[in-house]
Amino acid sequence: MDKALIVFLLFISSFKNINAQSWQEVNMGQNSVFLSINPFDSSFWLKTSYPIHFDDGVFTHYTPAVVPLFNFVDFSWTYRRPVFTSSAMYSYNGGTPFFYKFDGNTFQTIDLPGEHQMNSIGNMVVRNDTLYMGTLDPFGTYTLVYFQDQLINTYPESHSNLLVGENASYSFYWGSVSHVDLPAGASPAIDNTMPSNHKILDAKLLPGTDTLFYTKIDHIGVGHGTFEIDSISTSNSLQMPDGHPRKLCFDLDGNLWVLFGNTDCFNSLHTPKYISKYNRSTQTWEQTTNLVDLLATYAGCANSTLNVELEVDPYNNIWLMFICDAVSRYFMFQQGVNPPWLGAPEIDPSFNVSCYPNPFEHNLLIHRTDDVPISTQLFTLDGKEIDSQKLEFGEEVLNYDVIPQGLYFLNWQTEFQTGTMMVRKN
Repeated sequence: MDKALIVFLLFISSFKNINAQSWQEVNMGQNSVFLSINPFDSSFWLKTSYPIHFDDGVFTHYTPAVVPLFNFVDFSWTYRRPVFTSSAMYSYNGGTPFFYKFDGNTFQTIDLPGEHQMNSIGNMVVRNDTLYMGTLDPFGTYTLVYFQDQLINTYPESHSNLLVGENASYSFYWGSVSHVDLPAGASPAIDNTMPSNHKILDAKLLPGTDTLFYTKIDHIGVGHGTFEIDSISTSNSLQMPDGHPRKLCFDLDGNLWVLFGNTDCFNSLHTPKYISKYNRSTQTWEQTTNLVDLLATYAGCANSTLNVELEVDPYNNIWLMFICDAVSRYFMFQQGVNPPWLGAPEIDPSFNVSCYPNPFEHNLLIHRTDDVPISTQLFTLDGKEIDSQKLEFGEEVLNYDVIPQGLYFLNWQTEFQTGTMMVRKN
């Protein structure tokens, strides 16, 4: 670890305790097959049969009675995840010659040029307030770019699932990742080395950059241009959870949140295992939660990550949605203020664990908000466990007289929650 970074961490830790938070379930009262959050107004968009708009604590169901244009065959199966510009929400149905725009008050359809149709395996993305989408014409697949309802350009491209960066674009299609030169339509592969039963399941651009992060069987690849330039693995990061990275999300601080599952993709045994935050500054994994424990009361969640959403809201809170036995369950990890519509009664107070003093000389005092048994493990920076204890009450003392001075990771775990803190012995 860089010496200057260690000095900075020591400086910060000398002024305040380090707290670990946990996931809290939020009762949205609605089932959905997706969760999409508008970053400009913090509204939530859900879907069961028709779009559901959640704003200021009020749900609006856009059924055919409210929006007649939604009254056509197979709408409930094909309505795609919304994307957002600063002025509108956009979505589409595969196979239609138009897409949808919602300006905050009314829906409208915007026709595609010529004989184009929305590509059912494509998607919509927004970059720099510009809308990109995949369409089909009678001769192949194309990517159209719209800005403020005006067509800018049409680019030929066989892979329609685009991730659009500042100066470059990428295609994520059937488990492989390619660099896409939009004007030329070329798609040189970045990584097509995954075996057929372990496909790349998710890919995200680091906000504000052209650097691509994507899941591999046992690590996270980092691509730029046509090359894989780096990776995140157990060999170069501390406390990385075991399992196959499956879902990625960046928070507003540029840290990566990752959902890990088991390694069997071929047989569709998608078992969720962990969710963890990767701190890009310290190259460490933090706030790791055992999903098997978190979801233990919901039997249908224990054996499928097929219906999982991972999102960040405009307040830097992380949202996780699982579909368990046909019921949607929503969890929030609070990193910022609650969304205004949430309100105090809607979510239980965070379960917190703190340790002090930090730095310490002999003893660490462990405090938690509930009197529940808690287990602790102390690790060196290279991942070697040097102590483990089980505490039964709300506040207890850990004696570390015999360990050398330096930085350590203190892991804690209750029956349903886990966390990690960095501590220093003087």
